[in-house]
Amino acid sequence: KLRSLRLFNPQLLHQAVLKAEDRLGLPDLLRKVDGESDLGGHHYEVLDVKTSGRVRGDQILQVVFYTQLLAEVQGRMPEHGAIILKDGREERFLVRDYLAACDEVVAELRQLREAPDASRPFLQLGCSGCYHDQRCLPELRARDDLSLVQSMSKGARSILEASGCATVEDLATFHPASPRARGNLDATLVRRLRRGEFAIQGSVDLHGQTRIEAAQSVRALLARAEVEGWRCIKIIHGKGLRSPQGRPVLKSRVELALQRSDCVLAYASAPPWAGGSGAILALLRAPRPGGPGVA
Repeated sequence: KLRSLRLFNPQLLHQAVLKAEDRLGLPDLLRKVDGESDLGGHHYEVLDVKTSGRVRGDQILQVVFYTQLLAEVQGRMPEHGAIILKDGREERFLVRDYLAACDEVVAELRQLREAPDASRPFLQLGCSGCYHDQRCLPELRARDDLSLVQSMSKGARSILEASGCATVEDLATFHPASPRARGNLDATLVRRLRRGEFAIQGSVDLHGQTRIEAAQSVRALLARAEVEGWRCIKIIHGKGLRSPQGRPVLKSRVELALQRSDCVLAYASAPPWAGGSGAILALLRAPRPGGPGVA
């Protein structure tokens, strides 16, 4: 094929087939431009024809992907790529501006190929025109996924999930200002809690429970702790290794119950020896004089 290109030197190539290792590209057009390459005193750049009225980011990345394949064939990276829009306008751009972004997408696709079950759908505007729509939507609804909220971004979903808000139902009662440590609690106490320096006086294991059952179990443990005068309790919510989401599904419920309790001073993930990211330690207020737990 290289020999044919050297011999015939066509100005335009239609529907070229570009292949390199595990990648395959079918650009609409390759256009001949001046500049040395393995083909001689010229090389080719990629043009793709679109029916949209303006250039989108995914279209640019598609052209850059084709351009990387083309560079391996002709021994030179084209400086520009171009998209021809439905009104005939040609929008050119510098390929180097998008190489890093394209490399990230290709790396993510390779990871998805190796571990397809690790992927999570995200509802966005383009989903309505995707043939996978009917597969993803039921999954999103079953998970009560945060992407079902209008204008939710992937970044916002990640931040909320890291804060213990994992579902739309959680979001309805989530307060971003909810502290893990209340008032002017000494930071030393919080550090000691995270290191597991307080004796654990009571615990509950939530494995196998629903979100509602888990919330009830946490409230029951807190009530007993107040009666017994306990200062530190452990709640085992699991790491979610066997859940469809691949993450702890009860953790947000546990944190919400702790945030709503007046007797909780602070909480933190347990140290590795006490359950690590699969458990939470909570530091409770000292019993009031003459109150429950005091003889």
